[in-house]
This record gives sequence, C-alpha cells and structure tokens, in this order.
Amino acid sequence: MCIRDRAETMETLKQGLFTYPSVRYLQVEAKCPALLFRTLQLVVVVYIVVYSIVLQKAYQEYQPVVAETFSKVKGSAVNSNQSVYDTIDLVVPPLLENSIFITTNFVRVNETKDSLCPLVNVSGYSCAGPGDCPTNEMVYATNDGYTTGNCSKAGAGGWCIVRGWCANVDPSTNMGTLPDFLGDTPELSGDVVDGVQDWSLFVRINYAFPKFGVTLSTASTQLDPGLNQWNLYQILDQIGITYQEVAAAGAVILMNAKFDCDLNVGGSKHCLPVWEFSRLDNPGQSFSSGFNYYERQLNGDDASQRTVVKRFGLKLEFEVSGQAGKFSFVNLLIATGSGVAFLSIASLATDFVLSTLWAKKEHYLRLRDHVLDEERLEADLEALGRRSSNSFYFSRDSGPTDRVSDAYVAMQDSEAQGHTSGGRSQWRESVGDGARFVFRT
Repeated sequence: MCIRDRAETMETLKQGLFTYPSVRYLQVEAKCPALLFRTLQLVVVVYIVVYSIVLQKAYQEYQPVVAETFSKVKGSAVNSNQSVYDTIDLVVPPLLENSIFITTNFVRVNETKDSLCPLVNVSGYSCAGPGDCPTNEMVYATNDGYTTGNCSKAGAGGWCIVRGWCANVDPSTNMGTLPDFLGDTPELSGDVVDGVQDWSLFVRINYAFPKFGVTLSTASTQLDPGLNQWNLYQILDQIGITYQEVAAAGAVILMNAKFDCDLNVGGSKHCLPVWEFSRLDNPGQSFSSGFNYYERQLNGDDASQRTVVKRFGLKLEFEVSGQAGKFSFVNLLIATGSGVAFLSIASLATDFVLSTLWAKKEHYLRLRDHVLDEERLEADLEALGRRSSNSFYFSRDSGPTDRVSDAYVAMQDSEAQGHTSGGRSQWRESVGDGARFVFRT
C-alpha cells in the first residue's frame, strides 16, 4: 500500500512538474455570452475612465502641505466690577505653538507657605480626635499638602489638619482655610469677563509645496474675513454655541485649515484653505470639561506668599492639513495600465459563467480542455504516418471530466480542409440553438 501510494504521489508530482498549461483560444459564437463579456468590459472601462482617472484624479502627483501658523488677537473686555482688561491681561501665556489661549474667567487666591488648614468636606478625613488622623501623609490627588496628625476639634464634626499652602491665614495662629477655586462651579466666581466674544482673531498660514516649487501665505496682501480674520463670536456661531455657554468654564476649539489644491487649474493663486471649526472638549461630560490652568504670581521678594490665579478660557488649536496635486504623465500611465489589467476580469467572469452556469457548458468544456500527450502523439504519428507536412494533431477530452481519448483529429492543410482564413486553419463544432465554437490553430 505504501509503495503504491508513493508511486502515485511521484506520478502526480511528475505530471505537475512536467506539464505546461498553454492558452487555447476558443471563439464562442453565441449572443448571451458575448453580451455578458462586452457588458463587463464596458463596466471596467467606465470604472477606469470615470471613477479612477476623472473623479479620483489618478493622473495627479500629490504632495502634503508643509505649513506653520501665526496668530494674534486684539480687543478689550470688562468683568462684573467693570474692570477693564485687554489682550495683555487675558492672552496668557502670550505665545503657544499652533494655538492661542484667551482668558474668559479667573479666580485669584492668596496663599501662605507652610500654613495650617483643616480638610473640610474632604472625603476620608473627618475626625473626632488626634488619633483619627494620619501623620505626614500626602492628601491623595490634591494640592492640599501633608497631614499633621491633628484634628481641628475634639468630638464629632472635626477635620484632619494639613500643612501646605493655605488661604486666608491668620498670622497669629498660622491657621487658614483650603484654597477655594470653585471646583465644578466656576460660574460663581464673578470674574467672568464680557466683550471677549467681539475680539478680532488674526491667523496667518505660511505654507508650501516644495515638490512643485510653490510657497504661499494666507496674508500676502490684506485682511480677508473668513480666510485670515474672524471675530470670536463668528467662530462660536459656526460650531453652534454661544459665548455665554463657554465663558465660565472655557472650551477647546479646533480650527482646521484644509487644502485640496489642483495646480493645473489657475495655478497656485487659487490654492487657498477651507476652514472648519469644531469643539474638542465634551460639554456633555460632568467631569473635566472646558479648559483651565493655574498660574503662580509671587508677591515681591517674600517667598512665603504667593497668588494663584486659576484661568478658564478658550483655547484655539490651529491645524493645517491637505495636499496639492499636479498632472503627471507617469501617474497617468500607471493608472491606465492598472485599469487595463482589470479587463481580464471580464474574461474570467465570462469563462466562469460558461463553464458552470451555461446550458451548453459540457460542449464548452469538451472543446476548451485538451491534453497534448507528447509520447502518445509520437506513437500515433508513427502508426498513422504523415499524410501531409502541414498536418497538426491534438487530443480531445471526451467530456469535461472523462479520461483523455486516444482519438486524434488531424487538422489538414488549407486545401484538404477547405476552411482557411489567412493561412490559419479553423475547426468548427455546432452544438445547436445557434451556438458555434471556433477553434483557431
């Protein structure tokens, strides 16, 4: 059994290694297969020309934009006490990379170093005596300081005392209160400034496409509203929010300049960005929405005193994206060649239909699939003799899955057959219903 299996395996390997599958052209003269084939070809051609080349512009050579941004704001505002602020007061820090921050609300707290204060309303730090409080332990996830091990009072209702930067400190006792930056209710500060919504924002983009030798700017000649200049309320309107909704807690706004330039049409003078605006922070969140940060201000040379300003405001992020394209003959050839390769799909699909779904599939497969056995051909030629120097022999399957027959059909020269066309003999077989197969040698 093993020897026979081994022999069969070797025979299979031999047939696979020493068999050459050549292309055999079979012309099927039938309307339905021809219509299917031409329809598939038309679909592929439409895809190549309309979608790939025209709509997708596959003939273009592209380069991403290289850009940097510069921005500034101008204007004045007032708070509830009618104190006047300008951009020097509210644009802090004055310089950020690809962004700008505008203060719309702030809270100031004066603090004293190494002062003492109770952890009022801080979960886990209520106490009834000194034994209930930890010693020299950092209060987790806060800026409150380190515990001292003491309780603010004996009995119920006491709070553990910490040492750190406390506010409202009484110099005689060194006791104060925890700094209050309003937590989740910044709208209660009373320092929301009004008028920032009318400030003017200027954004200049210097951009280039080095591959095409193009260098441009959005502010090459003058102020152009909607291109390099806006009022802040106009930006908020496009997002669908109002200044009153974001002034207290702040917001993060993305300003995205998108380039999609076709340098073949109008050259570089029409290569300008389209601005899109969106809000990045999630206003629906109950925790950590808006935008804020802390700023420390020292009080002269006294290192034991400081003023902490918690600033809420609008952070505008600038992003530049996109590309420019220019005609490239090489890209056109690549796109066309890739598309032409898809034409083979029409032949494959049609052949699949003919060999599996067509009513005359058995005739089609019998004529399509032939095996030319070199040894058997030589033996038959020797037995039959050469009747003509122009004869050509091929073996034909008796069916799509049957064993190759021993019958060889001689394709005689043009005089013997009488079916010639340009010196190429033809053999035809009719399968009824108007379908004919033409095998060209």
